[in-house]
Amino acid sequence: MRRIKPTDYSKIVEEEATDVSPEDQPSAEPRYPAPQVRKQKVNWGRWRVEQERSQIETSARPPPAGNFSEIGAVIPSIMKRLTIAQDYWQERMQNDWCELVKPPISRNCRPGPLDGVSLTVYFTNSTWLREFKVAIYKPLLEKLQKKYGAEKIRHMKLLIDPDVGRHNR
Repeated sequence: MRRIKPTDYSKIVEEEATDVSPEDQPSAEPRYPAPQVRKQKVNWGRWRVEQERSQIETSARPPPAGNFSEIGAVIPSIMKRLTIAQDYWQERMQNDWCELVKPPISRNCRPGPLDGVSLTVYFTNSTWLREFKVAIYKPLLEKLQKKYGAEKIRHMKLLIDPDVGRHNR
């Protein structure tokens, strides 16, 4: 095996560098071509089924692949943008009211509008309002906060029902 001295090696490199023709000179272009964008993989069988189910015209192309969210995760933000979130929570509370407030009291009070973080609760008369305020206000507020979130309901406004007699209890 032949040993090369460092000075000998530098001479070899210089000689090789002078022997390079202009065609062999490195160009400004990259040595390897840029990677091409791959076509999206499509499950054509599934796409045909979706076209049939959703009655999409046959000439339509499948949507691009991507990171899609589940509909349940998107609905609250859409409702907030459309300003119907308060209506949704109010409707939900009215449906759950009899479970949250037991019968003797639930027959004499009802949930009202949800203004920001304040829930209005309407009562048939001042006696029920006072009883509620003394005995049930804090436990019910904790139940509501546990069920719907403390950020949605921070306090309750108690009022005599302006529509007393109009609502079926």
